[in-house]
Amino acid sequence: MTERLGPATYKLPILRSLHPRLNQTGNSYDPHGFPMSQRFETHESEGATGMKLNITARMMAVQAPYNWGREESEGFFTRHFFRALFQRVLLDRGVVPQPGIPKDLYNDDGDIDRPPPLILGSLRKSAFTSFAAYVRAATVRLSRDPHHGMKIREHICTMSDDELDRYENEYQYARKNLSLVWSLMAFSAQVVEAIIVTDRWQFLREHDSVKECWVEPVFDYSISPRNLAVIGIKA
Repeated sequence: MTERLGPATYKLPILRSLHPRLNQTGNSYDPHGFPMSQRFETHESEGATGMKLNITARMMAVQAPYNWGREESEGFFTRHFFRALFQRVLLDRGVVPQPGIPKDLYNDDGDIDRPPPLILGSLRKSAFTSFAAYVRAATVRLSRDPHHGMKIREHICTMSDDELDRYENEYQYARKNLSLVWSLMAFSAQVVEAIIVTDRWQFLREHDSVKECWVEPVFDYSISPRNLAVIGIKA
């Protein structure tokens, strides 16, 4: 789902791909994006007109926390903790710079000299047995990066398991904080999903060609959180 009231929300520039398509579409407004209804488009709130959902809210909308079990949750939070902690290591060892807070997310000034972000991708399940195992698996892939590979080999591959274990122990408290924040974000998913569904239902109500419209579930929520259908009957 895209944004109608734009401009489109992306990651911080330093974490964003340098693909030219993002530069071309970064300031675009998708006429078919959210919100669809005029009521949501003209909704007045403090400091803004129109209801907007940024990229984080739209991603959280597909979360289904009521389907989370203990084992799945532990694995989910461990992956995010190791990923965040690895970014801390990369920053401390001088592999990547500390991202600032840009005044304009869509200003391309200075992007020419900015190196591309490190993209790790997914790792095998065996990489999450410990933080040291995660770093070893990550460096095997990232050491081949054409822009950051040399720094990875010099500053990360040379770290001992004891150093990595100290990182994990020192920041263990942050794992709980990260888990709490992710849980709170996930529990807001139903609110975001309800806003999206209500907007589409309202869109149908605003058209004279629609005689009647309603929302109903088409399958169980446990299968997918997006289990609602917006139905309209032509006049």
